[in-house]
Amino acid sequence: MVQRFSLKRYRYVAMTPVIRTASREDFDQIGGLFRALDQLHVSLLPDTFQGFDGPVRPTEILERKVDSEDSTLFVADLGRVLVGFVDVQIIQSPNAPMFKPNRFGLIDNLYVQPELRGSGLANRLFESACDWSRNRGLRQVRLKVYEANRGAVRFYEQKLGMRRIDTTFQLDL
Repeated sequence: MVQRFSLKRYRYVAMTPVIRTASREDFDQIGGLFRALDQLHVSLLPDTFQGFDGPVRPTEILERKVDSEDSTLFVADLGRVLVGFVDVQIIQSPNAPMFKPNRFGLIDNLYVQPELRGSGLANRLFESACDWSRNRGLRQVRLKVYEANRGAVRFYEQKLGMRRIDTTFQLDL
């Protein structure tokens, strides 16, 4: 069963979440965080995403993320309750003549419980993904964020100083 996070529960305890590598024992709680992230995407882009029942990420996918040399999950652990995560993997540029050979860290997902946004936790998760990438000899991290997620766009551009390298357009017919 997924534990729901409540900041009220920790109101009188000054705790700082510990950032650590995820383990298999975390999969149920990570699933709850992925569900919250998916629900955020559904609310922001209902023409693209839909809610659903059942597991949000198959266990095999989570196992690959934590067992692979080329990917990992970091979690923010607040007294054995996970309150955020970042999912990072190594990506190779396409094998085509016009692309320079390049490997970079791709942050596929970053999520922090709404009650802890603005606390610096997302910065710490992001830095963990950057450190992991640097330790593998990578010189860049990239990520994709939907324009509708204005808070995330501001965070990545203004707080972290990331720059846009491409834009996706859509025309509804």
